Amino acid sequence: GRCIADDSTCKCEVTCSDGNKARQLQSSTRYTCSAHGFEGLPICEPQCTKPPDQGGHLDTSGCGKPCVAHQSGHSSDCDCHLQCKHHAAPVGGGPVGRYVCKFIPGGEFTPASGRWVPMGAEREMGLPLCIPKFEIVVIKAEDKAPLFGAVVRLYPDSTMEPGTDFDEHPTDQHGNVAFAREDATFHVQVSLRGYKVFQKTFDRDEVCVGPTCKAQIALVPVPGDGEIQCDEET
Repeated sequence: GRCIADDSTCKCEVTCSDGNKARQLQSSTRYTCSAHGFEGLPICEPQCTKPPDQGGHLDTSGCGKPCVAHQSGHSSDCDCHLQCKHHAAPVGGGPVGRYVCKFIPGGEFTPASGRWVPMGAEREMGLPLCIPKFEIVVIKAEDKAPLFGAVVRLYPDSTMEPGTDFDEHPTDQHGNVAFAREDATFHVQVSLRGYKVFQKTFDRDEVCVGPTCKAQIALVPVPGDGEIQCDEET
């Protein structure tokens, strides 16, 4: 409805929409209409708050207080540094690095808002999408010692046929290797001279527990490999 000027019984309650910070010019949120209309209304400033950490995979520790999105540009002393955590890798979205709070104008039915955008970006890209790396530890079956130099391949399907595309990395001195993949299943083949070839398909839900995705693979030696047999002298 409408209010008549200086009618103390007609009050209007004004608050800022979600995602906006109010700069109140008075302590109350209720306003009375004067001859000049409603005066002293709050100034609503769109802001950017700390982004969600994507289940513990996105490092948001470089983002401090909420930043206000200014129409004239971003505030140089209020930004956000985003990185994937050590166990995760970026697989999409915007780049890792510095983000600033951009002012997004509102419309007739939508309020203005603030949005994190990469520093210097010319288009909307979203935040970095970080997923946990698929980590594999290769050990000896007999004594659980790590195996260095084992060739670990990830195939696109369970056939693991020669000639198909695959992602390949060797294990390090600790028997570890990691792949930045967002597949629902991992088709793994592990080979090392002197050991039987290992092949198995892992489901992401099976190997991903908490913030990490890890599988341990034990290689079995090939019987008699590396042994030299000599005839006994008669």
